[in-house]
Amino acid sequence: MAYTGIWGDSVAVGLQQAAGLGGIAKEGLSPSKIADILQQQLRQDPRRFQGSSPLISTGIMNDPSDWQGVSRIVDTLAQAGANPTFIGGAKGRYDEANKRLRNLVSGKGFKYAGDFTPGSDSVHPANYQSLYSQISSAPQTTQGTSRSSGTERTIVDIAKYLQRYGLNIGEHPQFGGVSGAHTTGSFHYAPGGEAIDVRDWRPDVAPAYEGGKPIPWKQRTGELAWRAKKLGVFNEALGPGDRGHDTHVHLALTGKRPMTDQQLEWLATGRYKTQEGTLTDVMPGEAQPVSNVTDTTLPLTEGEDNDLLGLLSLLQTTQPKQKTFKESLQEQVLAEALTPVSSIGKQFLQSYMSSPLPGPV
Repeated sequence: MAYTGIWGDSVAVGLQQAAGLGGIAKEGLSPSKIADILQQQLRQDPRRFQGSSPLISTGIMNDPSDWQGVSRIVDTLAQAGANPTFIGGAKGRYDEANKRLRNLVSGKGFKYAGDFTPGSDSVHPANYQSLYSQISSAPQTTQGTSRSSGTERTIVDIAKYLQRYGLNIGEHPQFGGVSGAHTTGSFHYAPGGEAIDVRDWRPDVAPAYEGGKPIPWKQRTGELAWRAKKLGVFNEALGPGDRGHDTHVHLALTGKRPMTDQQLEWLATGRYKTQEGTLTDVMPGEAQPVSNVTDTTLPLTEGEDNDLLGLLSLLQTTQPKQKTFKESLQEQVLAEALTPVSSIGKQFLQSYMSSPLPGPV
């Protein structure tokens, strides 16, 4: 495997030196810091990683709790059109983290190059040259509904699939043409069109799929945008909450990207049929909800964490909550701020009218 660069923590530093490759790596970087670096590079050049094959050491050994940062790394590279390979941490003390990283990365369809046997410090490889040779030559695995197992799809292919579910497609040469209302350099203006606008012009309140619960169109649009971002396939995915996209979903994709039918169905409707024939709303390739985890000592995935937070929030709303002193003070300050205040002139007149008349001089 020929990598275009190496990004990450101290392990990435050693691999850069062994391979003679560039990239950005620094000792002690956490996943969130690495994600910040990648996003900063993309702000400087939005096509920096398009079509590239970076090798990533996520920094999870520096902060084993920073799974949000790991997810940001994966999603950032996915949306940038990269094809990254991820390396795990040291075997032994980081076995659980390696297992979770493998599932997260493979679930997104990216390559996991495996973990490594550490040297005397139980953290770093004993020999970086050997590790790089191992990474480059070893079979790299993906699991679940991976990008490699899907069919290569263009933005037009995806648009036609979305049309099957009653969604309206526009702002593309093959779907009614492109207006001049987009920003300079927009994917809409790329030769042949690399972006579409998806609009839900079905009845105001309708289900996202046959037999589903009827919901307002704005909610359907927002959920569609959320699923598009969650998939991590598109170069751009914008919708309600993003400036200028309150009424539609903007999807951009350069070239082709492998996507399975399950991923497409989940994108369009929010559910799909598994290989066992059961319907599920869990994103293809994502870990099962927290209710299916038998060992509660295992770290929760991002989706499971959200489920748990939602449950805790629901439990909190079902019982009375005693206000803290800070909350009471905030309410008092807010009430005083909202109380109409008389103008200076009005205050003067009120004071003048209420004061006793002056006596004789």
